[in-house]
Amino acid sequence: MNLYGNFELGHDQSRHANDGVLWYYYLHGYGSKDFFSYDEFIFSFPEFSRSKIAWYFLYDPPLHALLTAGSYTVFGINEFAARLPSQFLNILGILFLFFLSKEFTSEKNALLIAFLYGSIPLVFHLGRDAMLDAGAASFLIGWMYFSFFLCKTQTGWKKYLCFAAGGISLTAAILTKYTAVFFFVGFFLVYVVYVLRSSNRDEKSFFSLRMRELFLCTSIQILFLIILLYPWISYSWFTGGVLEKLAPVRTENWTQHGYVYNVFYLFYELIIESAGFFVFLIFFFLRRNLFQEKHAPLLSYIIAAIFIVPVYFTNIQPRYFLAVFACASILIFVFLEAFLSEKTAQRIFLSYIGIF
Repeated sequence: MNLYGNFELGHDQSRHANDGVLWYYYLHGYGSKDFFSYDEFIFSFPEFSRSKIAWYFLYDPPLHALLTAGSYTVFGINEFAARLPSQFLNILGILFLFFLSKEFTSEKNALLIAFLYGSIPLVFHLGRDAMLDAGAASFLIGWMYFSFFLCKTQTGWKKYLCFAAGGISLTAAILTKYTAVFFFVGFFLVYVVYVLRSSNRDEKSFFSLRMRELFLCTSIQILFLIILLYPWISYSWFTGGVLEKLAPVRTENWTQHGYVYNVFYLFYELIIESAGFFVFLIFFFLRRNLFQEKHAPLLSYIIAAIFIVPVYFTNIQPRYFLAVFACASILIFVFLEAFLSEKTAQRIFLSYIGIF
C-alpha cells in the first residue's frame, strides 16, 4: 500500500492531501479488520510511528480530510482530487457572501462583491490549493448569514432553524480548522459589548428582546458545537492521545513583538494582500453617519479579528483571516455607494477585479 500519495504539493498541502489518503484507506476497510479505531490504524504502520508529524493525522480536524477521501473515491488519489474539496468550499463561501451581500445592496452589486472576494489573490490561491483556510472562512461567512441576517426575516420554527443552520455552519468551520473558534469567541465578546452599549436603558423591552434573541442564538449554537464536536475531540484529543503530545501553547510572537506589533502587522498584511483595497475600510469608520444596525455583525467580526484575536492567538498569518476580506468588501461597497455613487463604486470594484 502506498501510504503517501504522489503529490507535488507544498508541505502543508501535502499533509492535508495525505490526511485524505489515510481516511480513504481507513473508510474503505484497508488492512486488518482488527483496527476498530483510526489511531490504531495510523500507528500500526512503522512509517507513521517514526514520523514526527504522525500525530497530525489525529490532530487535524476531520471534515476537510473526509471530503478529500470522498473526492479520492470518485476521482482516484491524485492532485486534482486533493484540491477539489477546497475549490468546492471556496465556491460555497462565495455563494454565502452573495446572499449575505444582498442584505445590503442590489443583486447585481452583491454579485460584484462576491466576485471581488473570490478574485483576491490570497482567497483565489488558497481556494484552489489543498488547504483548510478557504473552507473555514466559507463556513464562517455562512454562520454570519444564517445567524444574523436570514433569521431576521423568519418567524417561529424557521427562526430556530436558521439558528441551527448557523450552529452547524460554525461547527463545520471548527471541524475544518480549529482557529475558527478564536474568531467566534472574539466576535461574541465584541458583539455583546455593542448590544449593551447601543440599547437604550429606557427601552428595556427592546433591550431584553435583543439580548434574549442573542442568548437564544448563542445557546442553540453552543449546543450544536457540543453535540457535533464532542465525538471528534474526545476521540482525537483523549483516546488518540493528541492532548498528551501537544506542545505547550507558544507565546513567542506575543512576548517578542508584543500585541501592538501583531495588530499593526496584521493590518499591514491585509492591505498588502488586497493591493490597498482594505484601506477603504478606514473611511467607513470615519463616516459614522453611514452606520446602521445591520452593519454591526460585520464590523464586530472585523474588530474581533484585528484587535481581539491577536490577544490570545499569536500565529498571525493572513490566510487565517479570509472572512475579514468578505466582511470588508460589503462595508467598503456600502461606503463607496453612499459617499460617491453606485456607478463609481461598481467601477472601483471592477478595477480591482482587473488588478487581481
